[in-house]
Amino acid sequence: MIILGDRIKELRKQKKLTQKKLAEGVCTQVTISKIENKNSIPTIRILTKICERLNVQIEDVVVVEDESNENYDLLKEIGEFIRLYKFDSAEKCLNKLDEGKLISKYEKKLFYYYKGFLLSNQSNETEEALSFLNLALLIQGNSQAYQLLDALTTNIVAILYLNKEELEKARVYFNKTLEDIEKIDFISESDFENASKIYYNNAKFYSEVNDYFMALELLEKGIELALEAKLIERLDRLYYEKAFNLAKLNKNVEAEKNYLISMGFAQVNQNNIIIKIIKKDLKTFNLSFESEMR
Repeated sequence: MIILGDRIKELRKQKKLTQKKLAEGVCTQVTISKIENKNSIPTIRILTKICERLNVQIEDVVVVEDESNENYDLLKEIGEFIRLYKFDSAEKCLNKLDEGKLISKYEKKLFYYYKGFLLSNQSNETEEALSFLNLALLIQGNSQAYQLLDALTTNIVAILYLNKEELEKARVYFNKTLEDIEKIDFISESDFENASKIYYNNAKFYSEVNDYFMALELLEKGIELALEAKLIERLDRLYYEKAFNLAKLNKNVEAEKNYLISMGFAQVNQNNIIIKIIKKDLKTFNLSFESEMR
């Protein structure tokens, strides 16, 4: 059995507990440190007490050696491929997984989410994608990992309904996404990118239905997370969307400023698509960078 120390650490921070407080009456602070940093296995009694204090099941924080650890590594690899937009590599990696050998509820939830997400990028697989995403949502847990995954899953469902032009269904799921993410007491740094992505996707929706003020509110949250995590690769899109919504509200000075910031990040990221769109928007809204360059 392998304990997932990083997950224990995230859960502890979510509960706003110090290592000393988590250890109180259960074990020593040194034991907690070894669990979190070295994946050291304590006794089952200690692990059970820690899980009770964190309000999770043991299966949520361990994988079974020679059975589930390989799958866990593959799931992490798939997540990294998706983060880098290498969807073909993620698909190949996912095909190596044996659904029947997945042990923990969280692994199964993650598996269904990845299946649905990858299928959602194929225009003719919408219904199958929704089927897998709904399977992911049926698996429930109390930890932050479950809550964030629910928000991500619901967000993809919302986007699929938007693509099907079922706006009311899309609105329901976009609103549910925001409810899910606002319930999370603590978002760890490792999850800032996913949280930022959720705010961006929701802002795009509200912009499309002409609710520019709501879009701007969500973009501010997304930008705050991206800046804190130094997610340079996401900031060009976030600032672009902010600039676009400001332009729609005729807030031209602020729009120009944010277009300029977006242009800067786009050049750093070599995002020629955003650069081209910004230039087009400047003409459309009769804006320029001249006042910002003085």
